[in-house]
Amino acid sequence: KQPMLDRFAAALAQLEDQAAASAMRGPRGQIVQLREMRGAVKAVRLAAGEERNRLVVYLAHTGGGKTTLARLLESIYLDSCVVVQATETWRDSYYAALLGVAAALGISAGIGSARAAETAVLANLELAPRILVVDEAHHGGRAALNLLKLILNRCPEARIVVLAIPQLWDRMQQANAPEAAQLRSRTCARIVMRQVGAEDCAAFLEAKMTGYAGLNGETKEAIAAACEAANRFGLFDTLQRVCNDAVLAKADKLTLAEVQAAIKRVEALRS
Repeated sequence: KQPMLDRFAAALAQLEDQAAASAMRGPRGQIVQLREMRGAVKAVRLAAGEERNRLVVYLAHTGGGKTTLARLLESIYLDSCVVVQATETWRDSYYAALLGVAAALGISAGIGSARAAETAVLANLELAPRILVVDEAHHGGRAALNLLKLILNRCPEARIVVLAIPQLWDRMQQANAPEAAQLRSRTCARIVMRQVGAEDCAAFLEAKMTGYAGLNGETKEAIAAACEAANRFGLFDTLQRVCNDAVLAKADKLTLAEVQAAIKRVEALRS
């Protein structure tokens, strides 16, 4: 029986890898070539073979790709990936955190108490192991950290991806040091998206900006200007706004002057 299960698991892993490769070749794949996101996807895949360390932490400021990473994982793993957004109610309520996870898993019946909800969530994840992506995880507290730890302990094939803002996540961990330390010991990878690099910026602009190819010899200067603007505020969200603005102004063929003008208009709106 076990050899058959092992073969099935190997076949499933191969299918998931093929799905990941397919996603990387598609339109969304041009976004995923960003360095930290690529590292996060790899870490999630590697965590599948870990006995204990199946937590991946992805930290980025607003606009740093947290939601995009969640959508990417959904597109790669389909029904094997579930995204839940933590809220302020998770900070002090174990039951609220359980209800949030249960709703994401599609569990609604028979969870009138924290104990019933806990039993239902664990049974669901043991029966059908999933990748649980927790967005806005910095809203959690001791209760939420204990829930994530429990899932990792009791569901040996489940993986958890935490998406959070760096300072808020670190502050929450400092306020709940013992629980945070236990969760860190179960971490497969901690990835921090600090700033947009030139390579990432180039990949993003090429994927998103109609007329980008028309820049020709001005490409390097356009990338440098866009990169600087993104790192002042907004990261990839600012790049997206610049692309949108430039495309509206000139859809067929861009010049460096038009990209710089788009940057100025976006900065004026966001300052």
